[in-house]
Amino acid sequence: DWMQERISLIIIGWAIMSFIIFSRLTFFLGDFQSGLDTVQESRNAIRLIKSNEAVLTSNNIVPHLSRRRVISVTTEKELKNLDKYDQVLLDQENPGWLSSPELVEEFVKALEGKPEWEKIYDGKSVLLYKKTQNNM
Repeated sequence: DWMQERISLIIIGWAIMSFIIFSRLTFFLGDFQSGLDTVQESRNAIRLIKSNEAVLTSNNIVPHLSRRRVISVTTEKELKNLDKYDQVLLDQENPGWLSSPELVEEFVKALEGKPEWEKIYDGKSVLLYKKTQNNM
């Protein structure tokens, strides 16, 4: 009887203890939270990207653009291959894996220096550039 009355408490306690032991609490409480402040900006920029366009962006945004024709992650190698893309979506505050604020700044300078690229979205830290029609 004693065991039957307390079995649900034991199971719940065991589940909570297992979650704490085996989960990565730092994922929920650490660096992951830092990217949440630009989520709305990213969503606004993503809405401007058509599904048939080739996009270059950070690894954090790639899953949200997975149905695009071509999608790549911002790396130093891609800085030299901007002509392959129709749009470039950058997050200056959260540059993502294989990127850095310095690399994002290099992308911004490269895109701003080319007349065929036009900035079509400028949020607090999220920027979207589009290759103009007459140069595609």
